[in-house]
Amino acid sequence: MKRYDEKVLNSLLDKYENSLLYTGQNQRKQSIEFPVKKSTLPEYFDEEADRVLEALASRQKALELNTSRLALSAEDYRLNERYLKRFWELGGKYVTLGTDAHSPEQITNGLNEGIGLLKKVGFDKVTYYEKRKPLMAEL
Repeated sequence: MKRYDEKVLNSLLDKYENSLLYTGQNQRKQSIEFPVKKSTLPEYFDEEADRVLEALASRQKALELNTSRLALSAEDYRLNERYLKRFWELGGKYVTLGTDAHSPEQITNGLNEGIGLLKKVGFDKVTYYEKRKPLMAEL
């Protein structure tokens, strides 16, 4: 029997590759989130996550950095740093910033921390989209 986490990641990757998002013809987002508690990630999670990050990087797709908890949680910061750095090492080019805002007061949650984190791992640009085309802005 396959590991639960591997099945979740395989399913997400399959959904991504089988969606119109893969071809850039759909606005629907495919979200990839941690399938287990962040504090208890199994050893093999990095290997499985690499498959997803490699797929995104090789297809020149964007990875979104959710900044909402970066200032609140050192654990979230470290995990985001770890996987952003790996995405960069695998040739990832496009990263978007999202604050997961649910009210006007939250619209800038963690943006400064997110920009700092992107710079720390090697990115010098952030991605935004206009008419479904990726555009880059200097950090």
